[in-house]
Amino acid sequence: MEKAKVVLKQALKSDPEHPGANYNMVVIFEAKGNIRAALHHYRRFMVLGKNTHPTQAFEVQKHI
Repeated sequence: MEKAKVVLKQALKSDPEHPGANYNMVVIFEAKGNIRAALHHYRRFMVLGKNTHPTQAFEVQKHI
């Protein structure tokens, strides 16, 4: 889990607007119980993924 977090942080540093990387950070932060950080990345995903992942963005909006 920590290795994935490091890789995703590097990906977001390179491209902070990558919807998939933001969503995957949600998975990591939720698993660790860090809801505040998870919400941040959920919100980023909803904005960034609304055109590329509209169904998933809608589901995320309902979830939070």
